Amino acid sequence: MSALILLSILGVVLLYMGIGGNNRLLAPTAILGLAVAFVFSWTGWDPGLMTFPAMLQFDRMSALFNCSMIGITLLLCVFGIDYYAREKENVAEQFALMIFSLVGALLLTSWTNLLMLFLGIEVLSIPLYILAGAKKHSHRSGEASFKYFLMGSFASAFLLMGIALIYGVSGSFEMSAIAEKMAGANGTSVLFVLGSFFTAIGLLFKVAAAPFHFWTPDVYEGSPTIVTAFMATVVKTAAFAALYRFVDMGALPAALGGTLLVITIVTLFVGNII
Repeated sequence: MSALILLSILGVVLLYMGIGGNNRLLAPTAILGLAVAFVFSWTGWDPGLMTFPAMLQFDRMSALFNCSMIGITLLLCVFGIDYYAREKENVAEQFALMIFSLVGALLLTSWTNLLMLFLGIEVLSIPLYILAGAKKHSHRSGEASFKYFLMGSFASAFLLMGIALIYGVSGSFEMSAIAEKMAGANGTSVLFVLGSFFTAIGLLFKVAAAPFHFWTPDVYEGSPTIVTAFMATVVKTAAFAALYRFVDMGALPAALGGTLLVITIVTLFVGNII
């Protein structure tokens, strides 16, 4: 929880540092803040802060995922010193947006409530819509931002529809309560099956699993190199962690498990052969 709060404050600080136009301190400040956040996440340091156990669970799994994502972002900030040296405008905003997106990634590794799942995906994605179009004079960058925004909006719609259906059946957003309710049900509800599928589609979009991968080539090609590296590492890690929590915590229908197995096989073939 301390790392989450620290990174939220760090993003705001980086935005204010860009007001004066001095970009030299942006990367060192981001690197220092990320290093402290890494220590907080690794040690689990929490000075009596409220942890919201019904919405967020900072367990060993989330700590390992968080440390890996914070470490990768720290390396990208180190590489960004040279990368953004040629840029004179909007550098602070790009550093801050990357940090804000990382905050959403930390929510996705720790969620136990469907509302926090949606909030984490939106906090992760909205800064990336802007970062993908950071090359303002590049048509490819503009196309990447627009395509990512459109496809991301459709994925969010599927996710919200799925969450609404699951809530309608179970009467709760908490995954533990949902699993208990559905485990005690006599038969699997059709609405619960549809809700699980729609929610999984929203998560599969983020991991670029086939057939929800069509946005990936154009977005990766048109985005700035640092942003592409961030999406291919941090965003994918957070999405897989969120998908794992969804599969692990919910009493999901057997049909969804079989579908995920087929999607995994198809994704491997599409990614490595086609």
